Amino acid sequence: MLETESIDKQPVFLKVADPAAEYILRLLEREKKERGALRIRVEGGGCSGFSYHFEVIGETEPRDTVVEHQGARVAIDPESAVYLKGAYLMFTKTLMKSGFKIFNPQATAECSCGESFAVDTQSISNAPIAPLVQKCT
Repeated sequence: MLETESIDKQPVFLKVADPAAEYILRLLEREKKERGALRIRVEGGGCSGFSYHFEVIGETEPRDTVVEHQGARVAIDPESAVYLKGAYLMFTKTLMKSGFKIFNPQATAECSCGESFAVDTQSISNAPIAPLVQKCT
């Protein structure tokens, strides 16, 4: 599924920032799933139509695309992968909030809460996930 690689050998469709990789490794260690991965799923929902979901998993699935950076693994199912082409996974930490943040060049809009995004589904061939717009909480 990974067609090309960038100069630093990370897949072109998803790059992982160093702080994100470090935090993934800490999560896996804390959950005692050192051989696991962080799963990123895109689902219909949120006030902009789509939302990201993160989950620590013990094993990847055979259909997953697995991105590895600095020993940290990220698993992405095929349906979500089409929405993550060119994305960059970061970890941010401020006084008010810390967590994963995805910079997604395919996103045409983001909700002000930062939890959901919109894409032009017509530009994604056979978009496997339908948008579902919900009110922000």
